[in-house]
Amino acid sequence: MPVTAVRLPGNTPDDVAALVVAGDKNFDLGMKHLLNSNPSDNPDGWSQENAKALELFRKANESYL
Repeated sequence: MPVTAVRLPGNTPDDVAALVVAGDKNFDLGMKHLLNSNPSDNPDGWSQENAKALELFRKANESYL
């Protein structure tokens, strides 16, 4: 089961839920960029995609902490 498929309990504070939603969004976008960072499939732009993925994963991590 993907991590983003787990629902928060109904009594989760709104500010915490908002952080989790933001983290999940950044994680999902990061995965899209990571999948586009294959040098065989994207020889001219893979490094930019990889850098964007890393940036989004870091933002997701900050939301979860």
